[in-house]
Amino acid sequence: MKIKSIELENFRQFFGANCLKFSISESQGISIIHGENGAGKTSILNAFKWGLYGKTDFDTGEENILNERAIAEAADGSELSVTVSIEFEHENKQYTLKRRAAYNKISGMDTDTIGGHVVELSRMDPEGNYQTSNNPNNHINQILPE
Repeated sequence: MKIKSIELENFRQFFGANCLKFSISESQGISIIHGENGAGKTSILNAFKWGLYGKTDFDTGEENILNERAIAEAADGSELSVTVSIEFEHENKQYTLKRRAAYNKISGMDTDTIGGHVVELSRMDPEGNYQTSNNPNNHINQILPE
């Protein structure tokens, strides 16, 4: 499995859409993430875990994964979302995984979740054939068990 990129939208300290691309080159196959304490390195790792398995290792669990600035700037009654998208290659197929959680802003910094997570997994084979997984959670666990 080669991870190509991860895109975080309103995940923890990452407000709006933020994309991190990784090297998949044979000659330069290393990517380094460097930052000060509190900059988001652990949040990126947790974004992978949440995107792939719907879980995090934060002390607060999933309660505080929605970005605080997104909450503060949203109008009362509006819908907000947290999205993690991961693009990767596995066994000569290109995959895109997307996990989304929706929230309703009540007032101030109070929100309620709307339903559960929506998970989508699609893949394209070398011939360009496109498929969407009917059971994305099971499919992910077959590729990279939790």
